[in-house]
Amino acid sequence: MVVIAVLIGGTLWYVFQSKSETEKTQDSTRQAQARPTPKATESDAYKGWKSYSWTSQKVSFKYPGDWFVKEDANLSRVYIKNKNVDLNKEETPADFQQLWLTYDSVEASKAREDAIKAGNSVYRVVSGDVKASTIKAGSLTINVYEYDTTGGPTLEAYFTNKAGKRVLATTSTEVGEKNQKDMVANLKLLLASITLQ
Repeated sequence: MVVIAVLIGGTLWYVFQSKSETEKTQDSTRQAQARPTPKATESDAYKGWKSYSWTSQKVSFKYPGDWFVKEDANLSRVYIKNKNVDLNKEETPADFQQLWLTYDSVEASKAREDAIKAGNSVYRVVSGDVKASTIKAGSLTINVYEYDTTGGPTLEAYFTNKAGKRVLATTSTEVGEKNQKDMVANLKLLLASITLQ
């Protein structure tokens, strides 16, 4: 009798312990599954990027750290490009990417923005629809227009700096679909990093 009682008691204890361990394991698994997957932070998106201050326009922004920035006061532009080439003297490299910002009154005009919003441009061939959206950079709202050209996707963006000058930011075109997709993605990140001084 005593032996049977010990065996029954031992079996019940073992079953209870096993059930308890199984429930703990299931709870841990449920909790792990319920935890959200960590999202990429802003610092992850800008890993390896540098900051640039366009002092004449009191605008600063981030750009890919291995790219080059060059101001051209004669054209009222700042260029951000992945190759340090002078396109007036050298051939365009196959993997060339270039973004640029300008405060030129014609290029950054409200008329040009209205035209691209309507799907027209005297500067580029617009293929298909123009997708309008905005990007927030702190308190700044930037109007963004994405569309296809014959070479691939491109983007134009318009905002006004603190001095009241309109600024156009855009990508180069006709440099290949992959290059143009990458430029659009990089320009969106650049725009989201803009700070007006």
